[in-house]
Amino acid sequence: MATPAEKLRAELRTSVRRVWSTDEGFEMQDKLSAKAYSLIAADYKKCAHEVPAKDFPKCLKKVAEEKHLEEEYEKLWGTR
Repeated sequence: MATPAEKLRAELRTSVRRVWSTDEGFEMQDKLSAKAYSLIAADYKKCAHEVPAKDFPKCLKKVAEEKHLEEEYEKLWGTR
């Protein structure tokens, strides 16, 4: 039997998925994906091909930080 917290988490997840499946949600997903691709795709490929597997997550994080991906996302969301 699900706890109250588990029920709430499930309801929140359902609500968020519903919002992402709207026209506005799809448009925002496209914008976020395009921004990420334009900023980090080439460097992520370098991580995939030139970095040992154990260091791969660190490489991805470093690239995102160096390219200021978080700040760019915040600009798209209108929070920066």
